[in-house]
Amino acid sequence: MDTNTPVVIGYSGSLEWNQDVGSASSGALLQWFWTYRCLTTDPSTRSAFYLMKALAHARFQLGMPKGALKIELWGKIDPRYQSFAESLGIADDVCISGYLSKAESLEKSNHCDILFLPMESPGKDGQPLFIPGKAYEYLNARKPILAFSESCDAMNVLQPSGLLVQFGARAIEEPAQWMHRVAQDRAILNAIRPDDSYIAKYSFREITGQLADVFNKTLHE
Repeated sequence: MDTNTPVVIGYSGSLEWNQDVGSASSGALLQWFWTYRCLTTDPSTRSAFYLMKALAHARFQLGMPKGALKIELWGKIDPRYQSFAESLGIADDVCISGYLSKAESLEKSNHCDILFLPMESPGKDGQPLFIPGKAYEYLNARKPILAFSESCDAMNVLQPSGLLVQFGARAIEEPAQWMHRVAQDRAILNAIRPDDSYIAKYSFREITGQLADVFNKTLHE
């Protein structure tokens, strides 16, 4: 392993520290929406909390060298993540920055080895039905996709692609072990191969064509 070239897990976008859905709005309609959302989903796991805990576990419990694997988050990232990384002792392996232009962000993503997909978890009355737009973006990037998530529609879409590396929403030890192995042997990442025929179904052109067919059928009914 070339210790001068760390494995990089990257994410660009918005990442809250801990979403408080109960205080999202004082309006009656929006309050109902957030109450329903709270019952069907748990947004608190849509974070980098367990990702960072896993990195710390790999570093200090499994002996992964400092600098062997890094987390890069950029965009609207809650500053408490930086403080959290410092409290875990992994600040040197976590880079947090602000928004970049679309071109700069794409270039930065292209240099990442693994793309992190933050996910909500099932609530009391169901599972997340929302499929993040990044799921489709990541498919077309054809890079390994790391998700801490339970079974849901988004995972069902990503699983057949051959790119998904999935752990439980609050997992620490298993992803830490995987990180340690990947940092030691990049061949593990090289063995993650995309199913191009499956991914092609989710290209922008294909989805646009499918939507056009739906609208045409609706207009002619």
